Amino acid sequence: MAEIVQINENSWRIEDNGVRFFVLAGSEKALMIDSGRAVPDARRIAGTLTDRPLMLLNTHADSDHISGNVGFERFYMSPAEEEGYRAHGGTGELIPVREGDVIDLGGRPLRIIDNPGHTPGSLAILDQNARVLIGGDAVQDGTIYMFTKRRDLSRYAESLKRIMTEYGGSFDTVWPSHGTFPVGQDLIPQLIWGAGQILSGLVKGEQITLHGNPVRLIRFPFAGFYCDPVLPRRGRFTGAVEEAAGQLSVAGEGESAGHAAGQEPSRFRPLARVRQQIGAEECVRILKTQLRGVLSVAGDDGYPYGVPLNHYYCEEDGKLYFHSGPAGHKVDAMRRHAKASFCVWDDGEREEGGWALQFRSVIVFGRIEFVEDREKVYEIARRLSRKFTQDESYIEHEIAHSGPRTLLFALVPEHMTGKLVREK
Repeated sequence: MAEIVQINENSWRIEDNGVRFFVLAGSEKALMIDSGRAVPDARRIAGTLTDRPLMLLNTHADSDHISGNVGFERFYMSPAEEEGYRAHGGTGELIPVREGDVIDLGGRPLRIIDNPGHTPGSLAILDQNARVLIGGDAVQDGTIYMFTKRRDLSRYAESLKRIMTEYGGSFDTVWPSHGTFPVGQDLIPQLIWGAGQILSGLVKGEQITLHGNPVRLIRFPFAGFYCDPVLPRRGRFTGAVEEAAGQLSVAGEGESAGHAAGQEPSRFRPLARVRQQIGAEECVRILKTQLRGVLSVAGDDGYPYGVPLNHYYCEEDGKLYFHSGPAGHKVDAMRRHAKASFCVWDDGEREEGGWALQFRSVIVFGRIEFVEDREKVYEIARRLSRKFTQDESYIEHEIAHSGPRTLLFALVPEHMTGKLVREK
């Protein structure tokens, strides 16, 4: 049964078994955005919330967003969605809307934004006065469907990057169709980074069956993606995605276009020497191949505390793992304050006859989480050990001897930069 939740004086969300749709009212008209998974009487429900003349707009044509369309003779939708809409049995007259169109409810202008990728004609809606983006399925912290021929992960990432570039200064909050409600704008750069990781072939995920289809589930700390079972080979970026993914949390965590347009600066600084920046794939390669780096935490009395540690980069979840004794300065600091950074650099090289070293460094910013699952502790310990030795008997002996006392923790990345350093 659908649950009605009032957001503010003139806005409501209807929760329908894992999907939500919205009713927005202005001084003259009202608009329903999507119509639910199993709510054929969505129009009647909206009529109990507002007496304004009601219109309908669909963000896209997936079946869990159109059940209540039967109550409307006409509706707004991207024309790129009509084929999918009719394939799902959709009825009524489609009134096409596109980028730049504005639906004014009376003192409440709603700007249409093309957001293809999740589906060919996915839309986002900018509630301009409220500084809210209604993002459909594309912006959420749940699991985003990106398998089958109608979906395009590269185009998805490019669309989100463009939204940040052109509209990032115009909204603060996102109302998603699934997952947590609401979410912040800072989720969008993370989604772009996650898509870039998948397009680069840097994460593997797990093979599962969903609705009878073989798919690959890839989970990140911020959201998940259901993807086609065969992932791209490494290096298959488009230019826009590579630019976004190169800084992990995109320009949005540094010199984003939204920032350039007057948005408040984010908590992460942009790389000063942009020409020396290295891309995400190279950053991950360094994290995987180098044996150790320096973890920096907020130590006693607020003094920075940096400690050299061996590390393991996990392709399945994109986290960095470390092992430690169960107590000490470092552990106390992490338990007090989860924010940390980790710096790694490669061996570099010198020109023949020269003294100056040229090397690549990577800094990852994120939050610490402690791993309680002992089986996972032992498995990560094995993987970390194999960076140093292939002697399995030695590894198992050390795990049996020290494993019960080993503390395992992970750095969950929020931002990453990499650059080429030239000493001179």
